[in-house]
Order: sequence, then C-alpha cells, then structure tokens
Amino acid sequence: MASQTLRSTSDGGGFLSVHTKVVRSQPATWMVSHRLREDKPGGAEEPSIKGPGEWTMKTFSLGPIVLLAVFLSVQLGVATCESEMPMPCCSYFSHYVIPWHWLYSYQITDSSCPNEGVIFTTKTGKQYCVQPGDKWVQRYISLLNAKKHW
Repeated sequence: MASQTLRSTSDGGGFLSVHTKVVRSQPATWMVSHRLREDKPGGAEEPSIKGPGEWTMKTFSLGPIVLLAVFLSVQLGVATCESEMPMPCCSYFSHYVIPWHWLYSYQITDSSCPNEGVIFTTKTGKQYCVQPGDKWVQRYISLLNAKKHW
C-alpha cells in the first residue's frame, strides 16, 4: 500500500509550502499538522508546523471551561422553559364522537386560551380537541371522573 507523507520547505519570504510525496514502503497512515506562527524575540514571526503532540496547555485548558459553559447554559434554558410552559390550547375541534374505549384522560384548556375546549387523550397517546358543550363530551367527562374514583 502507498501512503503520502508531508514535507515542508520555506521559500525565504516567510511562507511555508507543503509538498506531498508517495512512499511505498511505509504503512498507510495519515498525520494531521496545523500551521501556527511562533513569536520570536525582536518581534519577528516565523511560520512553523506543529503536530498535535506539540500543542500548548493553553489549547487544552480552554476546552473544559467551554464545555462547562455550554452545559450550564443548556441546563438553565431547560429550567426556564419548563417553568414557563404554557397550557395547550385548541385551534381546531374534532366533530366526530371519539369511541369511549379509546379514552384514557381529559384536560380542560386554560382560561387564557382564545377558545374554550376539552382535550381528550387516548390510550395510545393521541389528543383530540372537542367542544365542551357537546352532550357526549359532558357524558365522557363524568364517566372519566367516576373512573378516577374507583
């Protein structure tokens, strides 16, 4: 198998050019190199290539701090969202009578909703908004209330 190795040369003007060369006798592996500039005494900068093993501790000391900041911001966002979660409102109402044996529970919409409604939840988890004034809805609510007390 053939692999590519990186060879760098400086052109004298402060730029670094990277060339590839195919070597057939070595195993096929890749090395990742990063181009960095090092400060030299006297203010002159010289380009250099550093491998991952030559990184400074500054690079790694920021990692845990950034991860901690992201984690804390996500946790604070979740805590804020859960406390301000609005009650569901109905914008569309089902006009079909839902079979009684499907139902698991009900919930009356909040008074801040524009339309008053009842949300029936089935045993499979589906939710249906219905008009609270319908006779069958009132009967199902009383049956579900009686079922709770058993």
